[in-house]
Amino acid sequence: MFNNPEHLEAFFTQKRLSTFFNEITLQEDNVEFADVSFSERIQKAVEEQVNFDSDALILRLQKVAKLRFPDAHLSDFSGDNSQNLSVEKINNIATLGWMKYGQNLGLTGKAGTGKTRLGCAIANEAILHGHSVLFYRYSELLRDMEIKEREGLEKLKLFLKKLCRVKVLVIDDWGLSPLTNNQRQLLFELIDLRAEKSSLILTSQYQKDVWYDVFKRDCTTDALMDRIYHCTTEIALEGVQREAAVGSRTVLDVLDAEQELLDAKVSLVGADRDQVVASFQLQEAIGQLTAKNLALPVKIYNPLNHYKEIRSKWFGSNSSGQNPGKQIK
Repeated sequence: MFNNPEHLEAFFTQKRLSTFFNEITLQEDNVEFADVSFSERIQKAVEEQVNFDSDALILRLQKVAKLRFPDAHLSDFSGDNSQNLSVEKINNIATLGWMKYGQNLGLTGKAGTGKTRLGCAIANEAILHGHSVLFYRYSELLRDMEIKEREGLEKLKLFLKKLCRVKVLVIDDWGLSPLTNNQRQLLFELIDLRAEKSSLILTSQYQKDVWYDVFKRDCTTDALMDRIYHCTTEIALEGVQREAAVGSRTVLDVLDAEQELLDAKVSLVGADRDQVVASFQLQEAIGQLTAKNLALPVKIYNPLNHYKEIRSKWFGSNSSGQNPGKQIK
């Protein structure tokens, strides 16, 4: 079967064991292995193949993850007291113990505090341990889910299944923009499918305590938060603007980020106003925009009672039967 070394090399290459074959070949020409036993030489070749496969796996996982900061590492944050990140806290995160039972991490803080970079650093740590990771901007995740929904139910199911296969899903700028009812339902479907099976890393400019209010409380929001709130550990970043400090952002970038936050807050207020106006317009269209339905603190006009009150009165007199043009003495 293997008449020459080329056939043997082709066989190992086909089995994706080319590193093993190359190591064995190098050992034959290396005098240092002259006194090494056969089993030790095989063990060395196997170790080289395992290390190669591990490195290749990490490269593939990093490529698929599409992290915003692929070069971010937890060592960049170790012992950064200005960010409320002690060495102990970083070490606890690095153990990935929070992933064992599908727990989540919530990284909260103002624009420029380094939430996204820290999230990418934690994600990279998961990749180094062989876990699959995927990075998504909050708005882009909602957009892609709606696109798949318009393409058909099967397309949406396949997309959600793909997201559920990922061990760590990073959602950047969590809760930054208001949700439509459809987006809220789609997000619930995703979180429900992943709950307690795989982990989330959420970066948000809102503290965890106000997430209920950010998502506008209703039955779907309550169900969504029930799946995520109590199994999410919050890490609130403080202090100086980290990304500017490490050189990944310029002052202009930080100012742009703060302006983006302000614009988002203005948009949120505008959306709330539009929702209120639309509700009144709907009530007007269906004839429900009345003082009675709005429970206004005013006397409600009753045309039947008014008719009964004036039906026996002369034209030109008021409800008391007096001529309004005649002065009473």
